[in-house]
Amino acid sequence: ATAAVLLRTCGPHFEQSLRAQLVSAVQWLVGKVTQIPDVASEAVQELCGYAGQHLVPHVVEFLKVVEAAAASGSLSASVDASLHGALVGIARHLPADQVVQAFVQICQGTTAMLMEGLDVGQDSGRERLHRCLCRLLRCTLVMEQGGSEPQQSHSSAGPTPAAQASATCLATVLTAQWSTLAPACQRLLCAARVARDAPKGKPIFEYSDAAVQVNILALLR
Repeated sequence: ATAAVLLRTCGPHFEQSLRAQLVSAVQWLVGKVTQIPDVASEAVQELCGYAGQHLVPHVVEFLKVVEAAAASGSLSASVDASLHGALVGIARHLPADQVVQAFVQICQGTTAMLMEGLDVGQDSGRERLHRCLCRLLRCTLVMEQGGSEPQQSHSSAGPTPAAQASATCLATVLTAQWSTLAPACQRLLCAARVARDAPKGKPIFEYSDAAVQVNILALLR
């Protein structure tokens, strides 16, 4: 855990002075996710956020590892979402014409879970929906916050290119799964009173019925 924290602290330096150690550091952290899930996953996302452009050649390799870890069922929704977000932190540096397809590929496990159907009348079904929502929200946020364009003010010029790319990626995934996702979301929003501040709430990555409602609204927003 101490080593993972140290690597996370050194995050900004992996873009330049520690670039040679970047791949091995991420590989080591991913391998430790089952032992120190929260610390390792947060460190992976941090490193991929700072230096994701140098990990583009390895994105397919890391995707396979993340999919295997997610399939094990041992990861919390928060850790699961952080790992998928880390992948987007790499993929957002791909050429513009490849970004959407990469995003869809990263979300392939999520869409497969949705295609299996969600019985939100059962706690297990709501928990699966929450996990899917957490992944989509984290991936969308990472895409929106990043990109390779220089930082500049877009306050009067509309959405940034990164925000536009993020919206396109999310819309592509949702369009393909909306027939499955929409009824489940509608049922849960109508099943119980929604907290007054829920429509403006930030995503909640710890599972509860209230968290599912907040995350549905966050996704729609």
